[in-house]
Amino acid sequence: MKIASFGSAQNDISNSITHIDNNIYLCGGFRNTISFGNINLSSAGERDGFLAVLDTNLAVINAVSFGGPQMEEAFRVKAEKEDVFVVGSFQPGCDFTTSENSYKPITIGQIDAYITKYDKEANWVWTQTLGGFDDNLALGIDITDSTIFTSGLFTISSSFDSVYGLNSNLTNAGFNGFIAELKDCHISTALAFNEGRLHTSERRKVSMV
Repeated sequence: MKIASFGSAQNDISNSITHIDNNIYLCGGFRNTISFGNINLSSAGERDGFLAVLDTNLAVINAVSFGGPQMEEAFRVKAEKEDVFVVGSFQPGCDFTTSENSYKPITIGQIDAYITKYDKEANWVWTQTLGGFDDNLALGIDITDSTIFTSGLFTISSSFDSVYGLNSNLTNAGFNGFIAELKDCHISTALAFNEGRLHTSERRKVSMV
């Protein structure tokens, strides 16, 4: 049995793990600072997300973080061939890049969902966001034949319907579920559901904001 631990004196959470070939990928969230072997990450705000790459001996290959002045979280990670995808939630001011080039998408609501693509070494490739006027979180991800599926939740007052062309007419207060299909970084289909009702809309391309 092999055991490895990472973290700091604050609340560090590992939410998801996956592997492909000889690499293991770990994602989650942390406050202030977190250490992965000799790699030390510092949060940009209240809480940041992270992605770490380990080998089969649990030695750290790389670790990156993303965030802004508020709270970000990485809920799920999925690896496919040479690509790694992370989904979660972010707030205004979040910078997703792992390089000198900043990418800070504009949030539609207070909390928006995202899906980010990295290469196998955890270098940022692109980020697509999903959001409305209130809370939106991406909680699940799967990949088949280069098609990406992500699922999560959004609140009743969210503009998820108008942003992605859905006409769900959801009337219940609280959270509603969604499933989105992406081709590369563009959303092609979105589904919303509540109280057993399923609502769908086809959309050929949604540009990143």
